[in-house]
Formats: sequence, C-alpha cells, structure tokens
Amino acid sequence: MDPQNKITNQVISANLKNVFKKAKRNQRGDLVLRHSRFIRLAVILLFLIFAGGTVVMFYSGSSLEVLAALGILTVALGLWGLGLIFSRIVVSDHMITSYQWSGKKRLNLYELTEIKYSQLWGGSIVLHSRHGNLLVPTDYAGTAEFVQILKEKLGEEFCSEASFAIFLRKKEMNSRRSY
Repeated sequence: MDPQNKITNQVISANLKNVFKKAKRNQRGDLVLRHSRFIRLAVILLFLIFAGGTVVMFYSGSSLEVLAALGILTVALGLWGLGLIFSRIVVSDHMITSYQWSGKKRLNLYELTEIKYSQLWGGSIVLHSRHGNLLVPTDYAGTAEFVQILKEKLGEEFCSEASFAIFLRKKEMNSRRSY
C-alpha cells in the first residue's frame, strides 16, 4: 500500500473508532454526542487554507473564474466548519436535544414512534416521533453508547435498525484493519 493510501486509511479508521469511544458528559451528566475534535479542526484548517489561497490569488491577479470558484469553496467550508462547531446532540434521561446552526430540536425519548437507519450523509440514525424527526450521524463520538442506552430504555427490537448502523460501522472498521 502506498503511503498516501495508508495515511487516508489511518484517518478513516481513527474516525470510525471514535464511534465506539465513551461519549462525553456535560455538567448535568447528560450524554453529549458530536463530531470528533479532529474532524472539526481539519475542516477549520481547510477553511483557513482556502481563505488564504483566495487572498493570495486575488493579489496575484488571477482570473475572475478562479477567484469565484475558490471563493465559493471557501464560503462552503466556512459554513460547514461553523455547522460542525455548533452541532451536537445531548441525551438526558427523557429528552434528546439536537443543537444545530439552524436552532434546537427536542424529542421525548419515550414518545419515539420509530427508529430507522439512513445511509444519507455517510449514515444516520433517524429518530421519528409525532413531533418530528431527528438525525443522529453515525460518526459522532459516542454513538455506540447512545444506541446501547436506546436499547436499554426502549428495547432491543425497537432499536434494531440503530443496532444495525453500529454493526455496519464496526464491520467497516474491522475491514480497514486488514489493509
């Protein structure tokens, strides 16, 4: 395996292992799920590199098309970085609260009507209730612990698709070990 593929594989493996780490807790002892610090910092670093590149290209007299493309990528990375910084899910005894850049959404744990798995955006556990839906990305740190809590409170059968999502992450992590 060439060195670049090895590094890529190590980064992906580290992110997959993050799912199985113990979740952080807030001051009240609630579970806090979020992207790993590495992912958040990597996106912010990319944003800063693209922002610097845009400034350098501007002052070097680059074409308008190149500046526009670089500017659009810079804005997109900046927005993505802000989303990653502020997004998290807090799980208390009865409530699941999602904090996103667009606001806050709360679902009562015992009012969930269905738990599904979606492959959208790399995989998410979709929590359905009559008050709305909530996506929990399967690459958040502590996701496996969250699914275990769901199974304890709501039952193994009700959470079968969430368990399947964790199984897929574990399978992907184990397949990367063979490289």
